[in-house]
Amino acid sequence: MKLILSFFIIIFSLCSYAQIENKLPRVLEMEEKLEMEASKYFSQRFPGQPYFIKVEVIPLRSDISRAAKGAERLPYLEYETEDFVDDWDDPNVSISHLRNRVKKINFEIDVSTKMSSGEIQEIKDSIISFLKLIPFRDEIKVEKKLNNDVPVPEFAYYLAAGLAVMLLGVGLWLRMSVGFIAKNVKGNNQENAGGSVQTSSPMMSSSGGGDSQLSVKEVPPIRGDINFFDPIKLLEVLHLKIKQVVQNPGFPTLQDMIILEKLADYSTGCLGALVSEFPSDIQKTIFQLGKSQKWLEAFSFPTQVDQKAFQALEEISRSRDMKKSDRDWQNLLIQMWRLDDHLVSFLKEINPEHAFVILAQLPKNISLKIGKKAYPGSWGRVLEDERGNVIIEPNLVKEYYKKAVSVVPVFEYQILDSYRKEKEILDYVRTASIEDERDIYETLSSDSFIVKTRIPFYKIFELNDESFKKMSDKFSINDWTVALLNSSRQYIKRYADSLDDKQRYVFSMTLKRMDESSINKMDQVLMRERMAKVLNEFKAEAKEDINLAKPEVGNYDDSKTA
Repeated sequence: MKLILSFFIIIFSLCSYAQIENKLPRVLEMEEKLEMEASKYFSQRFPGQPYFIKVEVIPLRSDISRAAKGAERLPYLEYETEDFVDDWDDPNVSISHLRNRVKKINFEIDVSTKMSSGEIQEIKDSIISFLKLIPFRDEIKVEKKLNNDVPVPEFAYYLAAGLAVMLLGVGLWLRMSVGFIAKNVKGNNQENAGGSVQTSSPMMSSSGGGDSQLSVKEVPPIRGDINFFDPIKLLEVLHLKIKQVVQNPGFPTLQDMIILEKLADYSTGCLGALVSEFPSDIQKTIFQLGKSQKWLEAFSFPTQVDQKAFQALEEISRSRDMKKSDRDWQNLLIQMWRLDDHLVSFLKEINPEHAFVILAQLPKNISLKIGKKAYPGSWGRVLEDERGNVIIEPNLVKEYYKKAVSVVPVFEYQILDSYRKEKEILDYVRTASIEDERDIYETLSSDSFIVKTRIPFYKIFELNDESFKKMSDKFSINDWTVALLNSSRQYIKRYADSLDDKQRYVFSMTLKRMDESSINKMDQVLMRERMAKVLNEFKAEAKEDINLAKPEVGNYDDSKTA
């Protein structure tokens, strides 16, 4: 019986083995190499994310039918070494050469379920580029199958339950102890004739004097009659802090404006709610020194003050120097900060010694970047404090300020009315087609806030060919595909004409792929606004007028469009 059973096991094993496809050693070697290269990409691009990669290489074999049939070998084919009929059988052939002897390469990649569709598309594009695959021959399949949530061990639940019970017991014990102590204290106070217990209010101790340091982070430990989540008490503390700030003649400084700008990055509505608590004349001053369209949004649609606003106000209060500061000098520094992309060209037009004095007083994350662009050979001087060595005369400070305001004017308070009225137009023009954007801008008056505050995307296509080529090279083909998807043919052709044949082919294929898969409309809006901002920087850096040739829409041959 054992002999018969062993016989059947052997027969079954041989049948199973016969069904398994035996891969060539060189095929296995190539699959392992491709898998290692793909794993290297994942570990660098998505560290900590789980993944599983399976690679299948289908080799292109030579016709060996004659050799299989035992064809006659001629004398002149008799070599001392072994004669290999196919490259895949020769161990001396390199893997790079065998890459040309492949029918197809299949990639199956399992990734985390938390990855977005954009990241999955990036993986497909990057694998093709990183491993030099052929898009129409090879296939990449990416599926969200892996879960990177680590299961919680069972003993952790018992540990948490034990800690909860222990904390509950400690809490009951403390409550009983506090009640016992309070009862004894109350009895002792009643025994003292005419005695009284006085409690000091944290509100009085924190708000009296100019050195008060009331922090939002210290709100939870406060005891007494004040509840900082009470709206009335909250506004009282807010107004006390604001009163401290506005009484200082140096407000606002450059540091104050940077703090408020960070609050605008967090929430424009929160910034508007905070500034609306300031006196009206201070509100106008702050608004004039705003830096971007975020300030229009903040002043037009305020929400409510939250913890972030308190933190910003507290930071402004703590950074106050009670000594009277040079108002003209602070105005100049704030205006330098407002110049943003125009600051490089502005500094090149003034005395270099004065320029380094100004850069030394700006935040280092701004001054170092600007110094490298404006003075490539001597930007190291930015690290030195030039303020004490070189003095800028007061009249020259005012002159520099006026010149800077002519480049980037201050915000006029009346523009808020226009912003509220034209907000719907602005929302539409951001998502409109290039033709509609151009028509709207040509219809709007030159003093419209949309024209003053928003850089249009269509202006890129009004550059001459040389400038357009320089501008287009600042972005990748993928970026231009996102920006031009579903646009008119003349704009697509304008960009395609700036590419060589190979780039034009890649652009055409990328455009076709994105058209089939579709993209998020907001991604296109943000990409166009990013390109328009770079166009503004490009114009600021140019010595001469780069708008030399304005192409007429409709003069393009659609049949030659990529």
